[in-house]
Amino acid sequence: MVTKVREDEHLDSVSNPKSRYRLTTLTVDDSVREGIKRFSTCVFPDIPMDSYQRYTVTAADLGRLDRIAYQFYQDSALWWAIALVNNIDNMLEDMEIGDTLYIPPVEEVMKALNV
Repeated sequence: MVTKVREDEHLDSVSNPKSRYRLTTLTVDDSVREGIKRFSTCVFPDIPMDSYQRYTVTAADLGRLDRIAYQFYQDSALWWAIALVNNIDNMLEDMEIGDTLYIPPVEEVMKALNV
């Protein structure tokens, strides 16, 4: 049985305003072991790409979309937006030095999140 966790039951990493997991719903999944907390699967919003910036991946960026998100958005929790628009499923395998990433404007990301 899977149930959504109440707001006051969130783990510190989820409720911490600086956590990259703060926008992720936490669920209790009793199907494996009673009381196990897991991050839920989420459905990502559509982010319009009418305008964007280009960024070339460096050696320091490999596997670190959170670093790139912080560089552009001052918020590492928005790494998923860069992954989404660039079709990156696994940042450790799908990024190479010299790749060009498309960076959506932070305003469009926030609008997609209804923030």
